[in-house]
Amino acid sequence: MLKDTVRTDAYRDFIYDNKHLFQGKVVLDVGCGTGILSMFCARAGAAKVIAVDNSDIINFARENVYRNGMGETVTYGPLYPLLLDERLTVFSAAYEAKLKKSSFR
Repeated sequence: MLKDTVRTDAYRDFIYDNKHLFQGKVVLDVGCGTGILSMFCARAGAAKVIAVDNSDIINFARENVYRNGMGETVTYGPLYPLLLDERLTVFSAAYEAKLKKSSFR
C-alpha cells in the first residue's frame, strides 16, 4: 500500500479531513499491514487504535508506530484478546478482493 501513493494519500486525506469521526474514538484497523492507516487514525485524534494482522508484518507495523511516537495510542496483536474489553466506534480496513471472471456469471 505504501508504494501506491494515490491510494495512501486518499485514505490519509479522508481521515485528516474528517477528524471529527476519529477524535476520542476506539478504532479497529483490520489487516493493518505496515500500520500506516493506524498511524493516520492516531494522528487524527483517536483515543486508541487496535491494529491487527494475521502475518509477520505486524512486527514491522509495531516498529513503525514506536518510531513515530504513537506507541501509547496504537495497540498491536491478535484480534480476540485485544477486543475483550473494548467497545469499537470506528472500523478501518483497506480490503481488496480479487474475483475470478467466472464469479460474475
